[in-house]
Amino acid sequence: ARGWPTFESRCAMLGKRTSQHAWPLLVDVAALGCDAGRTEAGLAPRYPPLRPDEFHALLVTKRFTNGADAELVANLYTATAREVIGGASMLKFGGLQWGVAELVELCAWLPHCQKLRTLSLVGNRIGDGGIRALAAVAASGGLQQLCDLNIGSNVISDRGGRALLKAIEAGHFPAMTKLETHGNRDLSELMRTRLREALRALDRERAARARVRTSSG
Repeated sequence: ARGWPTFESRCAMLGKRTSQHAWPLLVDVAALGCDAGRTEAGLAPRYPPLRPDEFHALLVTKRFTNGADAELVANLYTATAREVIGGASMLKFGGLQWGVAELVELCAWLPHCQKLRTLSLVGNRIGDGGIRALAAVAASGGLQQLCDLNIGSNVISDRGGRALLKAIEAGHFPAMTKLETHGNRDLSELMRTRLREALRALDRERAARARVRTSSG
């Protein structure tokens, strides 16, 4: 495989979103074959964004007409990824069938997403392990600006719910106002209620702090 097409495909995966209501935004032309009339035949998978060191390791396995291009491409990817992922206020990775491994790869980027307010992971399979990975990022000081988290339809059970509840109650998601958990059949109504109550308590804490700032000002 060649180096420049690898760079182009990985950069496309950084910024494109999947949608059931639009033509595919990522297409693998080589996979179309003779069945080009079927959109899903050439639908390219979308992988989690690679860290710069991972992309550099990938480039080592690729061919370049000019060997000096390898360093240029690595630097271009680093700058692009930091701008697109690190500077994003909204990230949507819905319906990609990602599991825990892919979510863990994404979590390597999340501490650098200081402007991130909306994160949608709906329609994957991140499970309880994925929720624990998100909670760990939040506990380390990442996701401080996250307001809206959609983890619907992700095979999450009460074990994952407890990990998220603990993180919310510990103040690790200080800006969160909206949490979508629909479609997780093993997440009990009791746990959903406790999560909603935790968010309401967080709202009250923010309101109380705002009143203190207003009165002191």
